[in-house]
Amino acid sequence: MYILINGRRLDNLRRDYGHTQKELAAMAGCTKYTMSRWCADGEHRVRKSSIDDLAEALGLPADRLIESIEAGEHNGDAPERSCRATDLTAAEAEWLRVYRSLPPLEQAKLRVRMEEIIQEIASGA
Repeated sequence: MYILINGRRLDNLRRDYGHTQKELAAMAGCTKYTMSRWCADGEHRVRKSSIDDLAEALGLPADRLIESIEAGEHNGDAPERSCRATDLTAAEAEWLRVYRSLPPLEQAKLRVRMEEIIQEIASGA
């Protein structure tokens, strides 16, 4: 089974998560060349199993990833990039460097824990 994806949306999502094409390719088990093709402008046919690998690498449910990058009509485009590397303080840049050095599974665990902390703060706990 193939899914038609929007390359620009995938590339924006990749950037949002702070990965290079090479890093995301390694995490998802494909080549840098393949990732480069998928992230290029236009629509691309990608195997569902590859989408599942990408979702796992990003720590997202596959259906959420598909919703974010699928080609066709959407309510809005890909998420806006939240920050650029040049917008980071020295401490934030160091945290990002450490995060990027972690294996994909540890990155996913960290993202889940960060979400939990954000929810605790938001609820006043």
